[in-house]
Order: sequence, then C-alpha cells, then structure tokens
Amino acid sequence: MCAGAAAARAANENAKRQHRYTMWKRYHNTVQGYSKYKIQKVQNKVAQNNISRGLYRAYDRAQTKINRVEDQVWQANHKAFIQGMKKSAYGDLLASGKSGKSIQRFGILEAGALGRYYAGNVSKLTQAREDFGAGTKFDQMKAGEASWNSFAGVAFAPTPGIAPPKAVKQSVGWALFGDIMGTASTVASGVAAFK
Repeated sequence: MCAGAAAARAANENAKRQHRYTMWKRYHNTVQGYSKYKIQKVQNKVAQNNISRGLYRAYDRAQTKINRVEDQVWQANHKAFIQGMKKSAYGDLLASGKSGKSIQRFGILEAGALGRYYAGNVSKLTQAREDFGAGTKFDQMKAGEASWNSFAGVAFAPTPGIAPPKAVKQSVGWALFGDIMGTASTVASGVAAFK
C-alpha cells in the first residue's frame, strides 16, 4: 500500500550511505596525501643534504688538484732557479772578475730563459685555476638543478578534495500522500464500478 513511501525511504537511506562513503573516501585520500607529502618532505631534506655534501666533496677534490698543481709549479720553478744559479755562465764570468757588455748579455739571456720557463709553468697553473673555476660553476649549476627538482616535489602541500554535495532526499510525506491518493482513486473507481 505504501510502495512509494517505502521506495523514498530506501532511496534516502541509499543516498545517505553513498554520501557517507564518498566523505570517508575523501578523508582517506586526504590523509594518504598528507602522509605521502610528509615522506616527500623527509626525502627532500635528505636529497638537499646529499646535494650539499656532493657539492662540497667535488669542490674539495678540485681544490686538492689545484693545490697539487700549484705545489708542482712552485717546486719546478724553485728547482729551475737553483739549477740556473749552479750552471750560470754569467755568474761564473762575474766570479772570475770579468765584466763588460757582452758578459751582461749572458745575464740577460739566462734571466730571459728562466723567465720563459717560469711563465710556461705559471701558464699551466692559470689553466688549472680556470678549469677549477669552470668545473665548480658546472657543479654548482648541476647541484642547483638537482635541488630545485627535489624541492618541486614538496613545493605545494596537498589539499583535501572538494566535498561532495549533501545527499538529496526524497520527500517521504509526498510519496505517502501519493500512495494515499492512488489508493483513494482505486477505491473510488471500484465503488463507481459497483453502482
């Protein structure tokens, strides 16, 4: 007799259950999103730390190499100076008491040869320093890129999804009224048929 009202009640209960499930699913997805975000934040901190350590390690290695080249250059220059003093024709001539313009030319030639040797070694050091500068700039650029890529994963915190609208309920009263009117109409037509 109250089929419409029963259907309306069942539809309302079903809509209520569906809305509750949708809200639970939204909550569950939000909690999972926040959990993943917290993990990503920890991973970002670890990545930033590793990037910094890698950059310092690369800088340290490059600085060690340039220090070794610098030591080699200064040792070679020092050795060349000592050898030049030991084998100096100009020094030998001066020590023997000779002098003059031709003897001064020996000194100028020896000083020029030593200067060229120094310049060649210092040029190697300058090239090593330029390579060091270029290498560290490249390392800084790669570290910056890796840092931004890591940060991109945590730049925006997750937000909850949009809440679904509340369930639209059917009017049980109107459905019951429709049932009553339908029954009354059936009864009235049955009574009219017996007259």
